[in-house]
Amino acid sequence: MRDTALTFTKVADLPGRRGRAGVIHTPHGDIPTPAFIPVGTKATVKTVLPETMKQLGAAAILSNAYHLYLQPGPEVIDQAGGLAHFMNWNGPTFTDSGGFQVLSLGSGYKKVLSGEFTGSGRADHTVAEKKE
Repeated sequence: MRDTALTFTKVADLPGRRGRAGVIHTPHGDIPTPAFIPVGTKATVKTVLPETMKQLGAAAILSNAYHLYLQPGPEVIDQAGGLAHFMNWNGPTFTDSGGFQVLSLGSGYKKVLSGEFTGSGRADHTVAEKKE
């Protein structure tokens, strides 16, 4: 079984301040901090190959969970063997919660959020203007 523990090792302090540098240890590789972590919206950094991202010094790649859900979808990612295989990226990956996109784009793109949503006084299935 793969070790799933995440640990952090501090390697330097900024004297008299809160700054520090360190290494985040993940099962898929180490991430020196501070780190260059580009965003791959749909599991890809647009116009840049994963090999090039590594050459540019990317320590990890972040993907947006909601965009992955919409396209290509969880079934396609599962069939590919997981996000790392789908992305052809053998380093660490992050996904955000996608919560902002769910709330800001969900209704506007005809996605039902919840039968209990009452935040704006509108029904959750209401389509945002000009999104038909």
